[in-house]
Amino acid sequence: MFKPENTPQLSPYFTVSNSDKSIEFYTKAFGFTLKDAIRNDQGVAEHVEMRMQDVFIMFAPESAYGSTKKTPVNLGVTIPINMYVYCEIPTNYTNKQWQRTQRASWNLLTASGVIVFAQTDPDGYEWSFATMLRKH
Repeated sequence: MFKPENTPQLSPYFTVSNSDKSIEFYTKAFGFTLKDAIRNDQGVAEHVEMRMQDVFIMFAPESAYGSTKKTPVNLGVTIPINMYVYCEIPTNYTNKQWQRTQRASWNLLTASGVIVFAQTDPDGYEWSFATMLRKH
């Protein structure tokens, strides 16, 4: 077998400022669950795996394993790609789980029949969570 069981062939691997804060954010704001966290001798999570439904993400903090990678926020850039996730999301626009930061917005795309919740995480990665309300 060329990959771990129940792991997609393509998964985003993010660089984050703080792994523990990212675990907390992705859990509270987006409903991800922690699958695995490999910690170094100082207790810092240097590799993290999380799931939400069939979405699988991984991340490591800046400088983990000698990396020079930085987050979009720490680089001062907006990356030209965002995470677009189809999932069941609440249609109640005041749902607290989906409005944890001020950088969140709801959009109803009536032409395509999709409702989209968009949010930028603390490290500057843009996320869109979409539910199809009707077939087009």
